[in-house]
Amino acid sequence: LDKGIPMEFVNAYIEESSRISEKYRTIVYEGAGHGFLNPDSVNYNEDAFDKSWEEILLFFGEHL
Repeated sequence: LDKGIPMEFVNAYIEESSRISEKYRTIVYEGAGHGFLNPDSVNYNEDAFDKSWEEILLFFGEHL
C-alpha cells in the first residue's frame, strides 16, 4: 500500500468521485506499494502488476 497516501484519503476520493460521476474508477491493489509496476522497485508486486495491466488494456480497448 502506498504509505504516502492514507487510506482515509483514498476512501474519501473514491466516495467523492463516485458521487460526482460514474466515469471515475479507482482500484486499490492490497499489499501493493508505490511503484508496484516497476520491476526495479523494492515495491514491485507481480500479482498487482498483472491485475493492473489487464485493467489498463481493458481501459484502452474501451476508450482509445
